[in-house]
Amino acid sequence: MSDPISTQIAQALQGRLEQISTANGYHTDLGQSIWRGFWSLALDARQEVPLIAIQPDVETVESTREARTKLGITRRLVVVTDVINAAGTQPYHAEDRLEAALADIRRALLHAPGNDLNRLGVKDAITLGTAEYALAADSRYALAGLPVSISCIEHYQED
Repeated sequence: MSDPISTQIAQALQGRLEQISTANGYHTDLGQSIWRGFWSLALDARQEVPLIAIQPDVETVESTREARTKLGITRRLVVVTDVINAAGTQPYHAEDRLEAALADIRRALLHAPGNDLNRLGVKDAITLGTAEYALAADSRYALAGLPVSISCIEHYQED
């Protein structure tokens, strides 16, 4: 049995994001550090920052018919970067790094070649939401979250 459509979509998003590198003409090399799951778990697993976390957000049932459901799937892409370095100074502006990362993500998602999502029945259905920035007073990390919504059909078959 293959993976659920929501998992396949997350895998396709990951494949697109893995193309992000300065060698490919992007602003950053974020494609080298992608985590599927919640960003806080990536930090617990000692994932290097900056990173992109592809984390579940919401799944909505838009309509149902016999043996299939139309879903609206939203994944939140969270970019995590350092605010300070090991010496305790601010060597760069974290917001500049976050803005470069968001520009790279938009480009990778919307201008990807191939049919990675088309083969799943998703055609021209990526919608980018409002990016939100966060910085906790007691954290060394700055975050930017971007919701990415996709409409798809989940098919059910009898065994």
